[in-house]
Amino acid sequence: MTATVIGLLVLRQVPSLPEALGILAVVLGLTMRTRERQPGTAPL
Repeated sequence: MTATVIGLLVLRQVPSLPEALGILAVVLGLTMRTRERQPGTAPL
């Protein structure tokens, strides 16, 4: 789902690539934090 949302944002704002990269970095950071909190024991 997140990949689809990011893809739509990229297609919607083509010239603002740095913003898309920033959003992607934030999403990756959040996923890493959730992985640290839940070490794969809780299913998505």
